[in-house]
Order: sequence, then structure tokens, then C-alpha cells
Amino acid sequence: MQALATAAGAEYINFRELDEFLYDTPELRLRLIDVIRRTGADLIFTHYFEDYNLDHTTTNSLVRQAALHACLPVLPTDALPLKQHPAIFMVEPHGPVNFPASHYVDISEWHAEKVALLLRHESQEEAMRLATGSGLEAMARRLDSYRGEQVGCAYAECFVPMRARGALKPYGVLP
Repeated sequence: MQALATAAGAEYINFRELDEFLYDTPELRLRLIDVIRRTGADLIFTHYFEDYNLDHTTTNSLVRQAALHACLPVLPTDALPLKQHPAIFMVEPHGPVNFPASHYVDISEWHAEKVALLLRHESQEEAMRLATGSGLEAMARRLDSYRGEQVGCAYAECFVPMRARGALKPYGVLP
């Protein structure tokens, strides 16, 4: 993941929680609130609440709670509360999940770069190949092509906003 973040010009923050054993604890929630505040997040992408992986659904719940508190002074952290709630969008999981997409982004121009970045996450690529017999490139191409066909472009990603206090915005957030 560090290689992917570096290539994307992003900061990689890892809480070092044990993979497949993520739990919503007071300590973890406070750490996430602090990171959201410290980074000044105004847009957060998270997992959908229906997913094949408990770590993903736990992440969804943690993001909902932490983003809510990131701009409230109720739970103190080292960083100051945000001035407003970040917008939150949930990403489509891979696999047979009924995802109610409402926001589409044409990524045709950036699809090759997306795939190149995904392949930098070597452990995830290996896990997907072992689990499904197909790597990240094939998975992304299938789903992004399907979503692109729905909206009239080569490749698209779709999202659904998290319906939580402050997370919905009365203005456009995605391109």
C-alpha cells in the first residue's frame, strides 16, 4: 500500500490493526477522528455498508462515527475540530452486492493509471489472484467497463453518498 500511496502522491497512514480483525474500539475511533481532523478532510471515500468482508463494514461504521465527531468538540484529540463535516461517499464493492449507485465519474482518461496504481499494491494483487484466479486489473476492467457502459463512456466508477448528518452536501462534490 505504501508503494501505491507514494506513486499517487498521497500520504499513507496505517493504524497497524490486525488484518481481518478490525473492531470499533474507543481508542481506534479517537485515532481516526484525530486523523480526519489533522488532514483537514473535506471528502472521504469509504466502503459500502454491505460487503463481503467484516473489516470493510467495520470501516464504514468507523468512518460514519469519526467523521461526525471530527467537527464537533465533544471528543477531544490533539487536532482541532474541522469547521464543517466532510462529504462521504461509499465505493462499490467487488462481487455480487446490490449497490444503489447514484453518482458516476467518467474515469476513461485515467483507467490505465488506476490499474497501474492498483498493481502496486502487491499483497492485494496476490491475494486476489489466489482467492479468485483473477487479478486486480481484470476485476477493475470488468466493473469499470460495466459502469461506463451504463453512462455512455469507456470506464466509470460509481458511488453512493453516505446518508449521515453533515455528510450529504447541497452542492456537487465529485467531478
